[in-house]
Amino acid sequence: VAHPPVPLETMVAYFNFDMVGRLRENKLIVQAVGSSPAWRGMLEKRNIPVGLTLSPQDDPWLPTDLTSFYAQKVPGLAFFTDLHEDYNRPTDDVETLNYEGMAKVADLARRLIDDAVNPATVIEYARVEQQAQPSSRMGRRVYTGMVPDFAGSTDVQGMRVSDVRAGGPA
Repeated sequence: VAHPPVPLETMVAYFNFDMVGRLRENKLIVQAVGSSPAWRGMLEKRNIPVGLTLSPQDDPWLPTDLTSFYAQKVPGLAFFTDLHEDYNRPTDDVETLNYEGMAKVADLARRLIDDAVNPATVIEYARVEQQAQPSSRMGRRVYTGMVPDFAGSTDVQGMRVSDVRAGGPA
């Protein structure tokens, strides 16, 4: 966003497709739905022919590229099929991808993008207060052996866990 190829004020929306290769149980997490009042209705309507089980999350303040755009008042959506045991590891290889699942995610996204670029569609920016996040400890990463549940309910205090790795500290 510091050096955009087009002026930021001309951008209708930003779409992020980081980690969409492992669709499981037909469940897609769609993050930053709260960045525009238009998203929820568009998602529901455009998902009807696709048939994914959506887990919409409102918070646009995410550890993804989307946050940079959102901070500049560009609404967006991040598509995410959740973490897995090969996340950011050499074992995350082409054989592990769910191509049919990726096609479904792309189908939904194409439908949303078609709507977004339609001049009759209005995707207004919605201001969402950023919640205080714990310190990153100066970039250090801590391995506990637990995998957070990114698709879980957002009204739970604390951190939901979707998996615990054998042999890990947890």
